[in-house]
Amino acid sequence: MPFRALPALAAAGLLLTASGHASEFPGSRGTQHFAVVVGSGDTRNASTDSDDARVVGLEYEYRFSDLWGVGGLIEAIDVGNDTNTALLVPIVYRPFDTLRLSFAPGVEFTETEDLGLFRVAVSYTMPLTDRWFIAPEASVDFTDDNSAFLARVAMGFRF
Repeated sequence: MPFRALPALAAAGLLLTASGHASEFPGSRGTQHFAVVVGSGDTRNASTDSDDARVVGLEYEYRFSDLWGVGGLIEAIDVGNDTNTALLVPIVYRPFDTLRLSFAPGVEFTETEDLGLFRVAVSYTMPLTDRWFIAPEASVDFTDDNSAFLARVAMGFRF
């Protein structure tokens, strides 16, 4: 089951943190971040049925330039009575250091099938200290005949 990957991802993030070094917060080349993500939203299918969705996940990003980054995201998504798992690979563009636009292809694993998933998101990073941050985010997910609007908050640290 995809949930088995969640502890492995958390352990990898902690190992990267232990071996990494602190870098300055704004726009430094090679900056990485690890965050815990929580949120909720609304899903709709082609027949306009709607369900509430709750999300919890882990996110990693590596910035290979001042403007661009790439990462990984795993989320548990509760929709109705089902819990799905989403794996995404966000491609991140930062026109400003605090504004983050991401485009993320991925897969959503449900109890009955695996769905192609594409997410478009915008977030605003607010530094709490030189390493810690909080980032509210709005995103839209697209699968075969479903879409979801999610409001999420990430809290994490840069290293």
